[in-house]
Amino acid sequence: MKITSSTTGKTRGRGLPAADAGLYRRIRDALADRNRQAMENLNWLYDNLHPYFFITMKEDIEAIICLATGLSHVPGQRKLTLLDHEKRLIVARLDIPGSLYETLKTLQEREISYAELTHSFRPIPGARQDLEIQKFEFDRKTHREIAEAAAPRIPAGLRKSVRSAVGPGDMRRGQFLYHPGGPHKDPGTGGWSCSVTPRPTNAG
Repeated sequence: MKITSSTTGKTRGRGLPAADAGLYRRIRDALADRNRQAMENLNWLYDNLHPYFFITMKEDIEAIICLATGLSHVPGQRKLTLLDHEKRLIVARLDIPGSLYETLKTLQEREISYAELTHSFRPIPGARQDLEIQKFEFDRKTHREIAEAAAPRIPAGLRKSVRSAVGPGDMRRGQFLYHPGGPHKDPGTGGWSCSVTPRPTNAG
């Protein structure tokens, strides 16, 4: 097989048949175009997603790469799966009525321990709808495991990053989190956040 390097121009192996060589060039050119588009998409994601999204996704670089590569395909698909593991699922969809419900219908037998919804500030390029990213974790703990767990230690650097990303008045509409404490909407900013609400004690 004869393969030409796009950087050195050198060839290796035997020559390809004419039909295969044409297909090879088409694939090579499409990959080059996709790489250029992926960089533009990555810039768009950083400009149009809440900074907190990238903090929660710093362990999922491959999912971000998949999103940057496939962003232009989201409008034409029901969903784009960015990551699908036993205990984690991340999908990208259009922000349309019923989008979350459609995903939840496929998760009826999986117990959700954490959910995160992120919406872009503007529509996806070439589409009328915003981008919606749904992130789920399936790692429910028993009450005994929770009670016996040690207090979490959050690195100071992470605390600083979160405060910087979600400072007062900066949640906007981009982020929705779920955990057993329950979500609530900030009437001042219109953004969603999450907190643990203590159970009220009985009076008198």
